[in-house]
Amino acid sequence: MKTKPAETADAAQLRAQAEKKIGARKKKGAPEPSTQADSPRLVQELEVHQIELEIQNEELTRVRAELEETLEKYKDLYDFAPVGYILLGEDGSIRQINLAGASLLGLERSKLIGKRLGAFGVPFHLQ
Repeated sequence: MKTKPAETADAAQLRAQAEKKIGARKKKGAPEPSTQADSPRLVQELEVHQIELEIQNEELTRVRAELEETLEKYKDLYDFAPVGYILLGEDGSIRQINLAGASLLGLERSKLIGKRLGAFGVPFHLQ
């Protein structure tokens, strides 16, 4: 699986934070493995934590896929609704609009985003 640049940056940032915390622990005098007998126990702990993280990552990936699927479903319901829906900013500018709304205003959606609704003869007043 290819990683996105943002994911790579997040991983690098996470690693930097972890290294910083390790440095802080060493300064506080956290105990180092005193004998070679401690090393296998620590390796075992690290392996357990790694598997826990892999399980959590799989769960997060599954939940994200479900959320994206649900978002796509509701996006289709919004886009293809038989009535016009418009999300306006506080200044009356169009932030989102569905296909029916764009059709009512007579322009493509991409050309409507950011324009003020009042420019189309529709009064807009915040109360």
